[in-house]
Amino acid sequence: MAEYLIVSDIGKSYESVLVTSVRPYDLHVAMLLLGVHAASDGAGSEQPPAQLDKAYLASAPSLKGDDIEISLAWKVGTAERHARGEDLIFNEARNKPMSHGPWTYNGSVLHQGLLLAQTGGSIVALVTDPAALINNPRPGHTDDHIWTVRTKSLPPDGVPVQVTFRLPQPKSTANGG
Repeated sequence: MAEYLIVSDIGKSYESVLVTSVRPYDLHVAMLLLGVHAASDGAGSEQPPAQLDKAYLASAPSLKGDDIEISLAWKVGTAERHARGEDLIFNEARNKPMSHGPWTYNGSVLHQGLLLAQTGGSIVALVTDPAALINNPRPGHTDDHIWTVRTKSLPPDGVPVQVTFRLPQPKSTANGG
């Protein structure tokens, strides 16, 4: 089972699809400079448990934030491959791949002056994790037993993967607004 799409190299790599050397704090600062709106500054927020178990997930807070898209690119020989973050995940409860759509940039939590994404290495969570920078908003985000890796969709071991986080373009209205 997988609980994360992406963690830093100090994160829960055994529960994650991808691991990066990028520090969550650096990513968070870059996203703020690009205009993402995190849910809140998290000041005074309680620290989620170290292990996201069934009891916690059943009562986990609803996370809010900006929609964000995650895309991946890598090369196999000279061929360039592309995928959405969702393409690497399978939903066992629905017996089909994770549905396409945006993720939620909630911006992690500050606890006792520390950005929990930085201290725990959580970047993109499949199950509700307020400490992660980005969370899965789809049905099933409170169940840590339904998400698995679509191994046939993965890049080969050791191949560098470029991950792109993008804020969707605002939808225009009929009168140009």
